[in-house]
Amino acid sequence: MSSINTNTQKPYFRPQFLGPLVLGIIAVLAGIVAIFVLGDAPPVSDQTRNTPDLPGPLEDPGDDYISSSACRECHQNEHQSWHRSYHRQMTQRASPESVKAPFAGELVTSGNRSWRLFREGDRFFVEGVDLDWEFSNYESELDINAVPNPPISTQEIVMTTGSHHLQQYWLESSKGRELNNLPVVYHIAEGRWMPRESAFMEPPGGPRHFKVWNVNCIACHAVGGRPKINHVTQSLYSEVVEFGIACEACHGPGRSHVDLHRLAKESRKPVQDDPIVNPATLPKEQAAQVCGQCHSVFEEYDRFAFMDQGLSFRPGRGRLEDERHVLEWEHPHFWKNKEMSSNYYWNDGTMRIGGREYCGLTASPCFQNGEMTCLSCHSLHNSDPNDQLAPQMDGNEACLQCHADFRNRITEHTHHAANSTGSLCYNCHMPHTSYALFKAIRSHRIVTPTVTAGADRPNACNQCHGDKTLNWTADYLERWYDQKPERPDPESDDAQVARTVLHLLKGNAAQRAIAAWTISWQPMRDASGPAWQAPFLAPLLNDPYPTVRFVAIRSLRKLPGFENFDYDFMGGQDERVTAVRRATDIWSNSFTAVESDVPQLLMKGGFLDEQRLRQIMSERDDSPIDLPE
Repeated sequence: MSSINTNTQKPYFRPQFLGPLVLGIIAVLAGIVAIFVLGDAPPVSDQTRNTPDLPGPLEDPGDDYISSSACRECHQNEHQSWHRSYHRQMTQRASPESVKAPFAGELVTSGNRSWRLFREGDRFFVEGVDLDWEFSNYESELDINAVPNPPISTQEIVMTTGSHHLQQYWLESSKGRELNNLPVVYHIAEGRWMPRESAFMEPPGGPRHFKVWNVNCIACHAVGGRPKINHVTQSLYSEVVEFGIACEACHGPGRSHVDLHRLAKESRKPVQDDPIVNPATLPKEQAAQVCGQCHSVFEEYDRFAFMDQGLSFRPGRGRLEDERHVLEWEHPHFWKNKEMSSNYYWNDGTMRIGGREYCGLTASPCFQNGEMTCLSCHSLHNSDPNDQLAPQMDGNEACLQCHADFRNRITEHTHHAANSTGSLCYNCHMPHTSYALFKAIRSHRIVTPTVTAGADRPNACNQCHGDKTLNWTADYLERWYDQKPERPDPESDDAQVARTVLHLLKGNAAQRAIAAWTISWQPMRDASGPAWQAPFLAPLLNDPYPTVRFVAIRSLRKLPGFENFDYDFMGGQDERVTAVRRATDIWSNSFTAVESDVPQLLMKGGFLDEQRLRQIMSERDDSPIDLPE
C-alpha cells in the first residue's frame, strides 16, 4: 500500500450512515442499467459486478465509470493483455481460480494464535480464534492474549490481494462491509504459509498485523475506492468501481467516452472532445502521475474527504500534488518525522522500498532535464507480465533511445566489454538498491555511480565487484571518469574490507537483505567468483529479522556445495544457530586456501580471519528497520 496514513490501530474518521438497503437498491438499479447500456454480460470468469448480499465492498461504477468489461467491446487486444496482467489480479473475489493457497487442513500460526484452513467446494474457510473479535478488541486495553477462553469461530475467506509473489486473504467482519486480514500470508513460489510479521521487514517481536482492506488497500488495489465509514456505527460501507487495477485506473472514467462513441456511430459523425485519457500522449509530468498515483509515498491532504469519497485524482486532470502530499525525501512535511523518512529513504535521498518508483523517477535528471516517463520503458499492454517492460527495454536500448551517442562507444564509456554485464547501463545507473518482497529491486532514481563518505546506500560498482572495497571503487571512478570521490578514512573498515562483506556483517537489516540478495545475482558471482561468500552469508541464518534469513538461505543455496542445504528460516533459535555452524563447516572443509592474503575478504594466511569477522559482527547496526512495502 502506498498511502502511509492508514494506521487502522487508531479510530477512523467516519462519514454519515448509508444503510446497506439503500446501497443494495442502488447496486441493483445500476446493474439493470448496465445490462441495457452494455448489452450482453461478460462471462462469469470476468464478471466482478457485486450483488448486495455478497460481503465486502460493493462494486458500483457510479455516474462516471463503466468498468473494464465495457472496454472489451472495442479494445479486445488491450483487454486481453490487461486481463493476463498482475495488475488485474491484484484484488479478486475468493474463488478456485483466484486463491493460490491449497486450504487443505493446514494449521497456520501467528504469535500465539493458530488457525486451521480448509475448503468446502468452491469456498474457503478459517477455523480458530475469532479474528473479528480479536480485531475489535485490539485497540482496547484488554490483553487479548491473556483471555483464557477466546471465542472460536469459522469464518469465510471472501477476497484475495496479490497473485504474483505473496497472497493475502480477507475475511468478512461484523462492521458493515469491512474486510479484516488473516494475519498469515501465502508465499506462492515457496508454496508455504508464513506469519505476516515474518513476511515483511520490520523490527522482530512486533504484534500480529490487523489490517482493514477498506482503509489500507482500497486507494491503490481497486479502481475508484470509496471507504464510506459511518460515524455513528463505526462501520464501513465501502464501494469500488472495480476490484484490481483496471482500465479506468489509468485511462480515467470511461462512461462519457463510451456514450460519445456510440452516439457518433449512430450519427456517423466524428467524436469531438473525447475525455478518455491515453497516458502515452500526456505531457511527461501528467504521464508519470498516472503511475505515481499508486507508485509513490503519499499522505492525503484531507483525511475526512478520503474516508468519505476516496481520492479525487483522475489521470490527465490536475496535478497529483494538488490532492495529496507526495512525500519526497526533502519534503518539509516529511521531515516532521525523521524515523518515517528513514523507513523510506537512504540518507542520500534515494528511495529504498520497491513499489514507490515515482519518487525515484521524479528525482532523476532524465525526468527533470529530459522527457523520460514511466512509459519510456514500461507498457501494460505490449509487455511481459512480470515487470511490465516494453519490448527491448530489458537491455541498453532502454537508455540508447535517448542517449544514442553512446551506441557505438559503449566500451569507451563503460571500460567493460560491450557485451558484458558491466556495459549494461542500468547495472551502473539503476542498481538494485531498493527492497521489497524478499529481494532487491532496481532503483528508479537514475544516478551516476560515485563514492560518498557516510552514504548508507549500496554502491553500484560493488554490487558486481562484491569482493572489493570502496577505496578500490574510488580508484577506478577517479581514473576513468575524473571524479573526486569522498574516500573513506584509510583506517576505517570501509577502506579495508569489501563493501558487500561489511553490509552482510555489520549493516542494518535493509543493507543485510540487499547484500544477501546480491550474492545470488549472477553478474556478481561472475565478477567476483562464487567461492568466498558462504562464511559471510552463514551468520544471517540466525539474523533477528526473518526476512533477512529468508533472503540469505535462498542465496546460500545458489552457491557450490549448498544446493540442498537443509534449513527453515522460521525455525527455532537452536536450529538456526546449528545451521550457521553447519554452513561454516561445509565451507571450511571445501574451501581451497588461497596462496596470498585477501584482507578485504578477511583472509589471513589463506584462511578466514575469524577474530576480525567476530569483531566486525559485534558492530552490527541493530537500529529498528521498518520498511512499509
